[in-house]
Amino acid sequence: MNFDQPPVAIKQEKGLDMKKMGALVQLSGTIRLEDGGEILPGASEEDKKTFGSNNGFISFVTEGGVQYVTKYSSKKALDLEIAGYRRAGLGVPFSNGEKPSGSSQFIYNQWERMVHEKAD
Repeated sequence: MNFDQPPVAIKQEKGLDMKKMGALVQLSGTIRLEDGGEILPGASEEDKKTFGSNNGFISFVTEGGVQYVTKYSSKKALDLEIAGYRRAGLGVPFSNGEKPSGSSQFIYNQWERMVHEKAD
């Protein structure tokens, strides 16, 4: 595992302390997966300020339209709700065992940080 790269510069969001969200994977561009598949992020206007959870992960879309994935905790879900996010049927990438390939090194490093993060 290579954790030498600096963490992603996360833009602070109004009403949400992004530091409390823990290790994040910021979804952008096409993300190639180890199994040959890919994730094509594309949050719509309706997805802004929503979140969803699945199999121990939570995904949310900021007011600015950026989608993130992190490990689930009830505290993180509550922080999102307090910040005005609403639970929706938002897809949660990486929640069914998907793993980014090494060809997306930046995303892979974020993913490694996320899956190895200690639980709250």
